[in-house]
Amino acid sequence: MPALAAARIDYALCGGLALAVHGHPRATEDIGLLIREDQLEPALQVLERAGYGERSGRMTFQGKRGEKVTMERVARIEGTDFLIPDLILVSSSLEQVWESRREVIFAELPLRVVSREGLDIPLAAEVSASKNYVWLTAYFGQIPTDFGDRPLKMLRANFEVQPSQFYITKSDKLMMGIALDNRNIHPAILRRNVDKVAKDVASTQALWTFDGFDQSGPQTQAR
Repeated sequence: MPALAAARIDYALCGGLALAVHGHPRATEDIGLLIREDQLEPALQVLERAGYGERSGRMTFQGKRGEKVTMERVARIEGTDFLIPDLILVSSSLEQVWESRREVIFAELPLRVVSREGLDIPLAAEVSASKNYVWLTAYFGQIPTDFGDRPLKMLRANFEVQPSQFYITKSDKLMMGIALDNRNIHPAILRRNVDKVAKDVASTQALWTFDGFDQSGPQTQAR
């Protein structure tokens, strides 16, 4: 990242390493970087000089709401270690996250990283239950609306968010697992509430923050 800054290439660290910068470390092999399209090629040249010579070529995916997400992946192989920067182009759906970037010092290095607010994730429509987990699929960059439904309150009261279980997919989706805090919820009650949440989230949105579920709408929780 300092090499990108030295070349006057603007970027924003996102994904798992951004979570680590903000105090929520998790295992990750990917280095997520948001970048403007006009700086993609210069950034790739800088990374190639740093040893990241394996390029995937540009990949384009369609997000949940039909938006186009484009990225290019490069890699450096050192023995059995794989270091994989993912350069994600700033699209309209990521503009709000991009604008939240700020400069910080982490491990004695100057970095540009999306803010904690930029990492708050609006939940989308997919909810399912499997044994001790409830799984939700979430997406970047959408403004949530109010969501104060009783079943979500039930899930919030009985589940504990585990940030280490989060990962970002190639299409900019964030899959997150909420581990069941064992309070002897009957499976039928759990299934009924999860189904209700799935239907309601399909027509509105909820916001996940570092502090758990926020049902207050677009405002994030106090930091």
